[in-house]
Amino acid sequence: MRGADLDLESRGGTVRLRTVQGTVQARRRWFGLLFLILAAVMLIWGLTLLRPWLVGWRFVIYWMACIALASAAFVVGCADLLAVRRQQRREMQDLIQHTLHAPPTAKNSPAGSDSQDRPRGAP
Repeated sequence: MRGADLDLESRGGTVRLRTVQGTVQARRRWFGLLFLILAAVMLIWGLTLLRPWLVGWRFVIYWMACIALASAAFVVGCADLLAVRRQQRREMQDLIQHTLHAPPTAKNSPAGSDSQDRPRGAP
């Protein structure tokens, strides 16, 4: 799955911006952010507003839920890291294959290859 390119015209030329790679990656990142925000909010509320209410079994259940949300954010982050590495490896292999199998052009040829245009005896 390839990302979409956004082209912006400027005075100096075209500026290319890469958007988030597809809906799966965007969804994964949004879920990670959501879990992280919820865990942070639970942490702040648990240490301030809800402190008198968190006694006994409520304390255990509340903090287990906070740990579960933080763990979910960590798992989603690790999954995103692995997906980005896999995508980078795939793109690198595609780039290598494209480079190795590309037909030679004037831009790809060495700088001193214009000797074909000159006669053999000419300097």
